Amino acid sequence: MWVAEAQGTLVATSVLIFFQKPPSERNLTGLEAYILNMYTLPAWPGQGIATRLLQTLIASAKQRQTHRIWMYAMQDGRPLYERAGFVQKRRYTLEMELIW
Repeated sequence: MWVAEAQGTLVATSVLIFFQKPPSERNLTGLEAYILNMYTLPAWPGQGIATRLLQTLIASAKQRQTHRIWMYAMQDGRPLYERAGFVQKRRYTLEMELIW
């Protein structure tokens, strides 16, 4: 879990869960990451806080040699994830993923 603080108040949170799947040709380590939650207080939008938290999650996942990060993204958050390279996994679903 990562948090952002401003003026002595927690203004945003993010949670990344790592889990192990069986190794495959596409993912030799089998390690994946799931974004459980990202939230910014309504009074703090548009200041880059969520972007910085997401960059931290991605860097942490890459450092641990994961193959993929995925999540179920609400409509309001989709532009943030798309700017970071996430794509919708299947049409008509909320699931998004970033694979490297």
